[in-house]
Amino acid sequence: MDRLYRKAGIQFRYPQEWQLSEEGGSSEFSVTVNDDGTSFWSITLLRDRPSPEHVLDAAVEAFRDDYPEVDVYPTMTEIAHRPAFARDIEFVCLEMLNSAFLRAFQSTQYTVFVFYQTTDTELDEVAPIFEAISDSVHCDIDDSAPPLLSPPEDEETLQ
Repeated sequence: MDRLYRKAGIQFRYPQEWQLSEEGGSSEFSVTVNDDGTSFWSITLLRDRPSPEHVLDAAVEAFRDDYPEVDVYPTMTEIAHRPAFARDIEFVCLEMLNSAFLRAFQSTQYTVFVFYQTTDTELDEVAPIFEAISDSVHCDIDDSAPPLLSPPEDEETLQ
């Protein structure tokens, strides 16, 4: 992991060659990194603090609305040294098997939602990268985190 992202009370490392994008509004802030294929990893901070179970249920329901074949595997995991509710999903799209991994936990300021997805043809290659990104997540959002929409310029560090 060659690059470091740090803003809005979160940080994580990701591969140098992956692209990064941010999206924000008054109630949420998302950062997504993706490779040249179909794989991506995303983290979203939800200011309204919905329960992690509600966030995961809504995401699973969205998959069920979009795809006729969806298998869901509930589990627990850890993100940023915190217990997180999790769902691993397999679904069929364009006659290809795809995998999505949903994780959510709540802090004192936000609900944090981590979501990563790939096709099964790329899964063996990107699964270790997804795990490394997820393992590198650090959250300072229980302290005095910067606001979602206007973090100080010096907080974003890409190395």
